[in-house]
Amino acid sequence: MKPLSVLYVDDEPDLLEIGKLFLERSGDYTVATCESAVEAMKRISGEAFDVIVSDYMMPECNGIQFLRHLREHGNKTPYIIFTGKGREEVVIEAFENGADFYLQKGGDPKAQFAELSQKIRKAADLRRAEEARQESEEKYRILVENANEVIMVIQDGRIRFCNPRMANLLGRQPIDLDGVPIARFIHPDDRELVMSRQRDRAAGFDVPSNYEARIVSSTGTVHQVLINSTRITWEERPALLVLLSDITARKQAEDRLLAVNEELRSRIETIARQNRDLNTAYKQLAAAEERLRQNYEELEQSQVKRRDVEVRYSLIVDGAQEGIWQGDEQNRTVFANRSMLEMLGYTAEEMLGSEIVDFIAENERAEHKELQKIRRSGEKGRYERTFVKKDGSMIRVHVLASPILDDQGRFQGSFAMISPDVAERKRVEKALREANKKLNLLSSITRHDILNHIMAVQGYLDFAEEMSVDPVQAKYLETVKKAVKAIQRQITFTREYEQLGVAEPVWLPVERLVRKAADSTIPVNCDCQGVSVYADPMLEKVFSNLMDNTLRYAEGATGVQVRCIPEGSGLVITWEDDGPGIPDEEKERIFSRGVGKNTGLGLFLTREILGITGISIRETGEPGRGARFEMTVPGGVYRSESGEPEAPG
Repeated sequence: MKPLSVLYVDDEPDLLEIGKLFLERSGDYTVATCESAVEAMKRISGEAFDVIVSDYMMPECNGIQFLRHLREHGNKTPYIIFTGKGREEVVIEAFENGADFYLQKGGDPKAQFAELSQKIRKAADLRRAEEARQESEEKYRILVENANEVIMVIQDGRIRFCNPRMANLLGRQPIDLDGVPIARFIHPDDRELVMSRQRDRAAGFDVPSNYEARIVSSTGTVHQVLINSTRITWEERPALLVLLSDITARKQAEDRLLAVNEELRSRIETIARQNRDLNTAYKQLAAAEERLRQNYEELEQSQVKRRDVEVRYSLIVDGAQEGIWQGDEQNRTVFANRSMLEMLGYTAEEMLGSEIVDFIAENERAEHKELQKIRRSGEKGRYERTFVKKDGSMIRVHVLASPILDDQGRFQGSFAMISPDVAERKRVEKALREANKKLNLLSSITRHDILNHIMAVQGYLDFAEEMSVDPVQAKYLETVKKAVKAIQRQITFTREYEQLGVAEPVWLPVERLVRKAADSTIPVNCDCQGVSVYADPMLEKVFSNLMDNTLRYAEGATGVQVRCIPEGSGLVITWEDDGPGIPDEEKERIFSRGVGKNTGLGLFLTREILGITGISIRETGEPGRGARFEMTVPGGVYRSESGEPEAPG
């Protein structure tokens, strides 16, 4: 964990020095000091700290004035008053101005600074918890304010909260709706039903949780809504959480359909009446009339069956887990079902009229257009494709495409079933990740206990060295200390190694990783602009290990050159320096565990990280002319802005 940064302000230099020593010796803090509040103000203007500790009595500006200055300028850094003044009015004033803790000086310094350390840690933790809470509240606020459904809280029959969707529906501002009786907006014919169900729901009775009603906006517009209500507690009192879905368009469509059906029924009755009149007037046509009646009944049954099939087809298509897409003869979208829309994050309006190729990754568009030409010839197709979602992220899918032909075999469009890639593989990967997490937890606990014991052993060795007067014994103690440090390095290495394969591989830009690993003492030039590699997130460790290897062993090197060179369907990434190079007999051995002057694990770990996604590494430099590490990336696990390589399936 990164040490907490602390700013310690006191006009006593000796006290600042001893405080800095006490706090930093644990390794939990980095302490900056200032001998006056004025000096501290200047430093804070250009530097951020996790916690500020300040004396009260100081010349020019005391600790309370310093605190007031910070809060007035929007600085919310946790603030601890650490002073010899213990007057009650000072304590009260400190907390009134936003101090987080108040600690009085005096007594045993060791205990005093131990308590101060606890206060610092607690103040930082409280601030992080508050920031996390605020972030969580902001996320929920965004969800509620941008929801397509109306969300509101009803208490005692009045609106206590509503999202912008409710305000838009009613043509009012949200602030104008606070405290307004909900009955005011319910259609008079539905008011008794809605209010009685709300009362019963609030009283705990079992009433339908979903029902339809009408609401009236401030302009008199009537909206048909589907109401869903749930009992909740709002500001420590019973209330109802109510969700409204605007179904006006659906109801209007139903009404139009009923009108059409009524008109059809009326026409049918007219025809039947005319038939009866004709039967009376023209008995000689009775046989023909009977055949006509039979034909009409068959037609009616056929229409009923057709409507039933259409309804079932609509339910199947809209409820399908797979994405269903249909395009016209120009491959423009004419239909996309709910799963397709959710898969890409678009609305139907956004997709309709657009070509399917507009939603496909650029590096696959040319190939897809060739497949569209084949589809026009009447052939079906099964393939994988990478779609670009509305938020810019990629999704790999399976596509089963079929042409739509008319009776003469002319191409009229295409129909495609689209499903996300390999649910079973994802299930297995999830199970493996869960197993890895459990193993890593066990490893973490064991490593923690071993390191604690090592710390104790090191402490006892320090005491033994201080007490030892025997040179031979001192030599043995030094040997033991080296062995303990070696054990400690090995245990620390397991912390990094256990993360291998825990996270899923992701696209990582090579140039950014190289720039992050670069050291200011040796220039590093990278020619990998726009190239990304699909690898374990620990790929960053690969380049930092190579940089560390250069710094340790490339004595006299003046620079590092990193290149990305396409080779066949793959890519070769090279890391070269102009140091003394590596002897031929050591080229493979350096990747073995334990080889090297430091931990002996850096290049071993590098090969393990790369191997997760099939990337290999070897050393190909000439001894005396510099080291050259080649990383061979197979096709499908790298890409560039030019769109040449393909993403993994």
